[in-house]
Amino acid sequence: MRLRTLVLIGTAGLVLAGCGLRGDLQRPAPMWGSGTEADATADEAPVDPDAPVPINRPHAR
Repeated sequence: MRLRTLVLIGTAGLVLAGCGLRGDLQRPAPMWGSGTEADATADEAPVDPDAPVPINRPHAR
């Protein structure tokens, strides 16, 4: 009984893991407003003030 339950749960988990959308998801049109302001800022990555500053070091030989 316990083995049958585990097999059933495992099979159901594998089947459900295979469901879903694949590929790039597209945003729906805005419900109100033109949406141009949100589209313009969506492509720009926010600046992280705590990000480390890159250091250009010469190659060691």
